[in-house]
Amino acid sequence: MSNPATLRPITDHARAVELGRRGGLASGRARARQKSLRELLLLELEKPYKAPFDIALDGEKVQISKGQRVVQALVDAACVGVNTRAQQAIFKLLNEKGGADADQDEDELETDGE
Repeated sequence: MSNPATLRPITDHARAVELGRRGGLASGRARARQKSLRELLLLELEKPYKAPFDIALDGEKVQISKGQRVVQALVDAACVGVNTRAQQAIFKLLNEKGGADADQDEDELETDGE
């Protein structure tokens, strides 16, 4: 973060335009890099999870993906109740509020149905 005491105002319009253009280009490159990393992560999560054992459902062994394993571990960590970061990650992935606000929203939903 910049120190406000060392910042100087830009008085030259052309210089301000050039700095704005450079910032926009850098922002576009960063967004493109984040998008490619997100796509690579999604592709990696779809690959099968290589474990010494498969998950048994109803007596039948099923191979799960890495993404399913990550979600399973995240939910397991959140269910313990101590790992609030896992709970916050789940709320964030579901685009919901976490913490006290979530409890308040649930109470409001219950009272709206009555």
